[in-house]
Amino acid sequence: ASRQAVRDGGTTLASARYNAINSGRAQDVAIDPVANTVELNGELMQLPGGFNLVVHATRELNRERAGVIRFYPEGGSSGGDIDMTRPDGSGATIAVDWLVGSVRQVAYVEE
Repeated sequence: ASRQAVRDGGTTLASARYNAINSGRAQDVAIDPVANTVELNGELMQLPGGFNLVVHATRELNRERAGVIRFYPEGGSSGGDIDMTRPDGSGATIAVDWLVGSVRQVAYVEE
């Protein structure tokens, strides 16, 4: 379930990029580390409990508790990373490139 959660997070970010390019309108993905949710266009994805989320995003775009990664119609993004860590210390970082808006998943295991 936790691997799936990381995949779903990456998929949501990739869809936002696709939507931005296709619709010609910027798309925001809001990640709330307290509620463990990822939101795109009002659709909320709930991550399983036990995950620790840390969002590194552009401060100006953030709202309340949520870190926001914005995708632009030209294909770029505001950039940022989401660290998703399980209770055992393993997890993944989903990295969003600001220049080309690509979404990349980097798995890691805490030593």
